[in-house]
Amino acid sequence: MAATLILPTYSPLHGSVVVISDSDENDMDLNANTVIYAVEVDNRNNAAASYTKIYDASDPTVGGESPDDPDVVLMTPANSRVLHILNGTTGYDPATNTTVVTVTTPGSGGSTGPTSPVIVRLFIA
Repeated sequence: MAATLILPTYSPLHGSVVVISDSDENDMDLNANTVIYAVEVDNRNNAAASYTKIYDASDPTVGGESPDDPDVVLMTPANSRVLHILNGTTGYDPATNTTVVTVTTPGSGGSTGPTSPVIVRLFIA
């Protein structure tokens, strides 16, 4: 039986690519009304996994005693680069604002950024 590869219909030609050259615990706010279709996380410079978190909030509390819960958590293994597709062809469409951070702890905890730079590319429309 032949395998069929189904790709989302998003094309970078119809949107924009936002590059965060050193994503860490310091948040990066994007415009409201930003739909994210895919996220490429380049963690090749780190010997530990990284967790890129996307919040539907402006200036969320990352880690600490009362952290905000991220809407999306993307795990990227150590020494790797991964393209994460969000919600197929509909993308991730936050209600208010979009904030992106990358830390070394999954879930809502953790406020320590990776040791070396992590490059995050957001394919948006």
